Amino acid sequence: MTGIQMIYLIAAIGFGAGLIAVLIALAFQRAARNRRLPRVPAGFAGLTDGPAGLISQVGQRGRVHRSLDQVVMRPTVGARLWNLSVLAALWWVMLGENGAQFRSDPILVALALCVTVAVTLFLVSYEVRYDGEGVTAPKWLVHGQTHRWEDLISVSDAGHHIYKLRFETGTANINKYLVGMPTFITFISDIRDLIRRR
Repeated sequence: MTGIQMIYLIAAIGFGAGLIAVLIALAFQRAARNRRLPRVPAGFAGLTDGPAGLISQVGQRGRVHRSLDQVVMRPTVGARLWNLSVLAALWWVMLGENGAQFRSDPILVALALCVTVAVTLFLVSYEVRYDGEGVTAPKWLVHGQTHRWEDLISVSDAGHHIYKLRFETGTANINKYLVGMPTFITFISDIRDLIRRR
């Protein structure tokens, strides 16, 4: 199989997986249609970023974890499945019978290993914690940085599965596809209203 045929095969598999993902997400949305949706503040463009977003939002309304008085949000089941499927596809290509040309290039092998480490860190350690005082969001997937709500300047949808919260002390980039995100969006909306009234 030539390189061009390999690219067409990967594109066809990706298109088929995306189509299946959209159908699954639509089925989940239909089942959840009767639930009350949170009030979405200005600056949020919605929770879907194509097929990856439709799959990743599965499980957002699940039960969140609590640690003392903080809410702890971790990646949804859909986000975990999506990331694992991307990793599986990557290594299927790299280790498959036609992957010899990829395995012989040390840069491609190093990139594949970097992607694997980043996805593994995301799945294992990514979490966002918040309470009435502020939010602690990961910086570079592992190191958490805390910001106080009273320092909140703006909230926006940065695209690429990220909400950007700008504070006077820095910026928190928060993954959209975490368990409890609809409640978090409503919470931020209420916090912004309180800050405006001051």
